[in-house]
Amino acid sequence: MPFLVGVTIVGIIMLSGVFFQLTDLIIVKDIPIILVLRLLFYYLPEIMVETFPVAVLFATIYGMSRLSRENEFTALRMGGISLYRLIWPLIILGVIISMMTFIINEEIVPQANHKAQNIIRRSILKQAVPDVKEGVFLKGPEGRIFYVSKYDEKNNTLTRIVEKWRGLLFKYYHLF
Repeated sequence: MPFLVGVTIVGIIMLSGVFFQLTDLIIVKDIPIILVLRLLFYYLPEIMVETFPVAVLFATIYGMSRLSRENEFTALRMGGISLYRLIWPLIILGVIISMMTFIINEEIVPQANHKAQNIIRRSILKQAVPDVKEGVFLKGPEGRIFYVSKYDEKNNTLTRIVEKWRGLLFKYYHLF
C-alpha cells in the first residue's frame, strides 16, 4: 500500500508540470483536447518509470519506520528471526520492481515518446515548408542548411541538393 501511495503522490507531482504545458497547448495554441489527451497518455509511461524508484524508497522507509515505532524489530529479534531474513523480501521486491521498470523503460517508453513527438511535429509545430527557389540557401530543421541547384516547378522536384549540417558535414544529393 505505501508503494502505491508513493507512486500516486510522486506521479501527481510530476504530472503537474506536464499539465501546465498541456493546458498551455489548449489555451494558447488552440490544440484540440482529444489530441492533448493522447499526448498525455503517451507521456504516462515515462512518468511512471520515474516515479517507481521514489515510491520504493518511500514504501521502504515507511514500512521500516513503522516496524521500529511499534517495536516489531525487537519482537522479531526476540523470536529468533535475524535482520537478514527481514531484508530478503525487500531485496526480492526491489529486484522485481527494478526489472519491471527496466522492461517498461526499454520497450514501452521509446515507442510512446516517438508517438508523442510525432503528434507534436505534425499537429502542434506545423512547421511551414520554406519557399523553394533555384540557387538559394534554405534553412531546415536542427540547424541544417540546404542549397538547391535546380527546382522543377512542374514536377515539384529538387535536383543537385547540397546539405550543410552544424557546420561540419556536407552531403550531395542528386534526385531524379
